[in-house]
Amino acid sequence: ALHLVRLLRRSLTHSTSRRSILSVSCVQSTGAASCGWNRSEAASGAARCSFATSASHLANGGSSPDPERLKQLRAAHMARGLPKREGIDGVRHVVLVASGKGGVGKSTTAVNLAVALSRSPKGLSVGLLDADVYGPSIPRMMSLSGNPELDSADKMVPLINYGIKCMSMGFLVEENAAVVWRGLMVMQGIQRLVRQVAWSPLDVLVVDMPPGTGDAQLSITQMLPISGVVLVTTPQDVVLMDVRRANKMFEKVDT
Repeated sequence: ALHLVRLLRRSLTHSTSRRSILSVSCVQSTGAASCGWNRSEAASGAARCSFATSASHLANGGSSPDPERLKQLRAAHMARGLPKREGIDGVRHVVLVASGKGGVGKSTTAVNLAVALSRSPKGLSVGLLDADVYGPSIPRMMSLSGNPELDSADKMVPLINYGIKCMSMGFLVEENAAVVWRGLMVMQGIQRLVRQVAWSPLDVLVVDMPPGTGDAQLSITQMLPISGVVLVTTPQDVVLMDVRRANKMFEKVDT
């Protein structure tokens, strides 16, 4: 019996030392208000993390962290895992035409903006990307149809009318076909419309955004450096509410 007691004491001591090895504290270099993470094993054997105040924070009398420093840390944390914004080869500027609501004339505004830029005195070369995967309307508005061809680099060649290079999901599916995709497929489809199209050379690429603040909007704003955003609205209160939400979204993603 005494032998068993000794073995139990040894195992408990070994277990305690192991937990102390697994305990990790990360102290920030600011020295003023810093905090750490203590990692310990749960009863089930799985590791869990609990947030704890570090010794340096307590040494400062429990003073609250610097708000500006916390804001920087949160921004750095949010940036982890996000795709790096890379421009499109040969495209100087990307302008988004968006709204939080459908049916407000967003696609009409995008088409007229693209044509007006191409006919400006500077003679800009302009492209028009229809990012509305579920309800593409650019093919009808630009009087275009048919499947795009592939160039020597296996990139899709945009269809052209009124001097505007156009690309849309409407060129890749039947006119009355419904695109029933989940969020991940939408993101992949938009990436192909952006990266696997021979846009170059362009001064401005006008992007007709879908309504809402979902996967498509996040994909484009996190993928591309944006030169500007045009928000389209009508005077109704319900529409203005959604447009304000869209504006907040673009502010959040630092567009």
